Amino acid sequence: MGRLICTGITSLDGYIADERGDFSWAAPDVAVHAFVNDLERSIGTYLYGRRMFEVMRYWETADGLPDRPEVEILYALDTPYWGRGVATEAAAAALRHGFEATRLDRIVAVAMPAHHRSHRVMEKLGMIYEGMIEVYGGFRAVLYGISREAFLSRVTSASSAGGKA
Repeated sequence: MGRLICTGITSLDGYIADERGDFSWAAPDVAVHAFVNDLERSIGTYLYGRRMFEVMRYWETADGLPDRPEVEILYALDTPYWGRGVATEAAAAALRHGFEATRLDRIVAVAMPAHHRSHRVMEKLGMIYEGMIEVYGGFRAVLYGISREAFLSRVTSASSAGGKA
């Protein structure tokens, strides 16, 4: 017999969005995010009620970075996997594919200002800090970017030196 786990990010009065229609108030801190990940790790199917389905549908067509033509890489790991190089390797593979196979001209990544480990991952990949940006309906984030030329130059330099890009 399976288990039914009901979760939802709502305010105490039952609303998903605030009076302006904004959802950014619900951004979880690291501990809450880890708790929810642990709780939901074994879930194979998600069943959404009508209101939550409407909220989650946003992600089907979300542009993410408004008024920006670049492709964004995204990585997220649960706390036990932090500091092991997994995010760096996964993001590097995404950059390689984006620049070598897909032939993109530029790729960007964003992170919450307080997520310094994510900033470090982007810096290790050769991405350059470009400033603050508002993303995903009002969240402030740091923006990093790298061009195909800069990435391929790093790959060439690293392979001649016997290292990784």
